[in-house]
Amino acid sequence: VVQEGSSVARITSGEDEVVVTVVPQSEWICPRGTNDDLAVWLFGTQRLANNVNFSPVSSDSLVKKESIGDYRVGDDCFMLGRFMTHDGKQRNLPTARFGNVSMLPTEPVAVGRDQFADRFVAEMRSQAGYSGSPVFLYRERTTISMPVRPSNNYATGVRNIPASPSEQVEIKLLGINFGQFPKLTS
Repeated sequence: VVQEGSSVARITSGEDEVVVTVVPQSEWICPRGTNDDLAVWLFGTQRLANNVNFSPVSSDSLVKKESIGDYRVGDDCFMLGRFMTHDGKQRNLPTARFGNVSMLPTEPVAVGRDQFADRFVAEMRSQAGYSGSPVFLYRERTTISMPVRPSNNYATGVRNIPASPSEQVEIKLLGINFGQFPKLTS
C-alpha cells in the first residue's frame, strides 16, 4: 500500500486525540526482495500536529538475537490490533489477542514459496486481519538477577534479589504477526 503511494497514518494518542497525517514515502522503511508485507514509519522521533505526544515502542524492548535463550516454549505473549470488521469510526479501537510461544527460532520455518527464515512461532487466539500487529512477550517475575563479585556465597557471580514494582512485569517486542499456518484436519 505504501509503495503504491498511499501513506496516510491515523493515530490515536493516549488522550484520545486523533491525528491524521500524510507521511512522505521517503520516511517509510520497506523491506525489499522478501515476501514481508511490512512498512515501518519511525514516528516516535517526530512531533505531530498539535504537539500531541505518543509513546512508541522503544528499541530497548526488542527481543535481541543474543537473548533468545532467555525465552521458553510456553511463555505468554499477546498482540495488539483491530478486528477487521470493526475499525472504529471516530478513533482506532485496538484489541488484544493472547497466546503462547510454541516454537523458538532454532530451525527455519517457511515464510513464502521456497523461502525460509528463523522465526518465533506463537499459538494465538486470533483471526484474519491481525497481520502486521506487534506481538509482545509478557512475563511476571518476583526476583531479578543482580551481578555480584564471585565469592563463596555467590560462586556464579549472580544473586537473585526481590524485584521492585516497576521490574515485576517484563514486556518485550517479539516481532510482527506474519501469516498463519493452515488448519489441519484429520
